[in-house]
Amino acid sequence: MKDCYCSLCRKGIEEEGAPILAISGAGIPRYLCEECAAEVELAAGSLDVEQIKASVSSISDKISAYGLEDGVTMKTVGDILSAATKRAKAIEDGNYDPDAECAEGEELEELPEELLESEEDKLLDEKEAEAAAKLDKVMNWVWAGVLIGVAAFMVWWLFF
Repeated sequence: MKDCYCSLCRKGIEEEGAPILAISGAGIPRYLCEECAAEVELAAGSLDVEQIKASVSSISDKISAYGLEDGVTMKTVGDILSAATKRAKAIEDGNYDPDAECAEGEELEELPEELLESEEDKLLDEKEAEAAAKLDKVMNWVWAGVLIGVAAFMVWWLFF
């Protein structure tokens, strides 16, 4: 990968398929080196308080040392560190419930009725598809006519 660097420690990244921390609104990925990816993974998923604290400390030190200014990376890392700190505190207090944490990130199994596609929407989509197909067919004939006209003009111009 050309000109890629770790979003946290600024170390150059050469290997393809480097872990991605976040992607900006413009679609620009924020990569992590293997070392920083391991630190983030420990902070985000470990259940060992000492590992979490060490990872959070290491990531915080890197952010401070390298002057991280990217808003997308700062928000993502901030969210990860905040969740890790809360999890470590809950584990220390004996109040940690892994099932509750998993429930927070669960996706909806069914869409609410107001978000489901109605029959009218389906009919409208079909009508729009038919209209687009007709327009496409007409435009194909128009372009064919234009190309034949241009070819006829070129032949006329060359021979007459």
